[in-house]
Amino acid sequence: ATRPGKHVDFFKRNTEPDLIIDYQMWQIMINNNDYAKKNHYLYHDTLTNRWIPTSWDLDLSFGQYYEAGYGGVLNDRMGGSIDPYWATSVVPAYINFLLDYFFIAYDTYFQRAYFVRIAQTLEEKYTSAVYNEKIASLRDLLYIEQLDDIAAWGRSPPTANDPSAPSGFEANLDRVKTHISGRRSDLQDSLRFFGKYSRMKITEVMYNPPGGSSYEFVELWNTSGKEITISNWILQGIGGLDPQLQPIEFTFPVGARVKSREVIIVARNPEAFQARHGFVGQVFGPYLGNLDNAGDVLRLKDAGPGHPATLDFLEYKSRKPWPTAADGLGHSLELFNVVETLDNDVAKNWRASLAEGGSPGVIHRPGDGANFFRRGNCNDDEFIDIADAIKIVLYLFAGSGTPPCLDGCDVTGNQTVAIDDAIALLTYLFLPGGFAVPSPTPTECQPARQGFCDQSNCSP
Repeated sequence: ATRPGKHVDFFKRNTEPDLIIDYQMWQIMINNNDYAKKNHYLYHDTLTNRWIPTSWDLDLSFGQYYEAGYGGVLNDRMGGSIDPYWATSVVPAYINFLLDYFFIAYDTYFQRAYFVRIAQTLEEKYTSAVYNEKIASLRDLLYIEQLDDIAAWGRSPPTANDPSAPSGFEANLDRVKTHISGRRSDLQDSLRFFGKYSRMKITEVMYNPPGGSSYEFVELWNTSGKEITISNWILQGIGGLDPQLQPIEFTFPVGARVKSREVIIVARNPEAFQARHGFVGQVFGPYLGNLDNAGDVLRLKDAGPGHPATLDFLEYKSRKPWPTAADGLGHSLELFNVVETLDNDVAKNWRASLAEGGSPGVIHRPGDGANFFRRGNCNDDEFIDIADAIKIVLYLFAGSGTPPCLDGCDVTGNQTVAIDDAIALLTYLFLPGGFAVPSPTPTECQPARQGFCDQSNCSP
């Protein structure tokens, strides 16, 4: 057994604390009420000799609730919100002893970092707008699948524990949206006694620059609304593991300060960076290692108190749907339409920099440039396939909602969306040479017409 006062060292030595925090945070976000005593695994990383919890069996989430005697998981009653300390001794009926020792027993060392992650995720990822968009993107697939299920099994009546449960498809989607909105309010309420914290956002990454790794850089923007001190803050993910199998990281110097809305740079080689880009503001560095050209996870972490909290998280990649021109072709990854709450861990919010060499020191706010599109990508998933033709048909005849980039649905290029666009796309996909898509073709990416593309469906 680990003695009181020693368990923090134990967890640092034998686990990945940030991943335990992320694990608990996401179980709470999706309102998973079935992971405490069961339905989880521990993954053992034999390289680092560390243990990491991982999820399994997520059917009782987003309001789904098990109630024996009413069909079990098939009952219609929606469950209530679970406590942020679910799976710990705060909720004694549902204890996971690993999580209880980590968050509650003996010490509160990891608690602040956990609540920072909840607060950050509520701002960027767990919003009604984000989930309404996700639900809309899945709506057509779910609609077709439920028709198949009804054809095979028929429609069951509401279970007796909730006889008012709706039977209609759209009504049930609305029910899930209502649950998500209520869940977000409950989590916000749980943070009412949690103090404010300083924040910065990663807004540009030059991970495979021309001329070699000496010209790498990461751009960060102060979104705190005030001047902040970043003494001993950490940027992780800049180059593998050190000899002690710890992530190579850059630590900001003592006394470093960043003005409100100031943009700063962390450069692998500050001299090489400034020789290429000139003066763009504060430049920190150098750092050991180098950014992974195949993609990696970047974490910006503060200096505590307690465990350093993750203030920004970005998992970038070099393959689609991420912009591929940032991989050795002279461009950086550039966040665009930037606002303080923009989720920068989503590929569609990034583009290859409009200028070769990137744009260090410049934040690309909404209205700074046009949205981009390619013809054929109607459902905005970065791929052009039969699902796009289905989206056109459902938009025209089933009221599935206006696609985020109408120009992408205009396959024929006649500035309207009609059934001939679906036919043209199917011909292009399945009859080689049968239809030549006008520019921008499925392999091009060009500015869209004003008012006909609310969201880029490609990155130039």
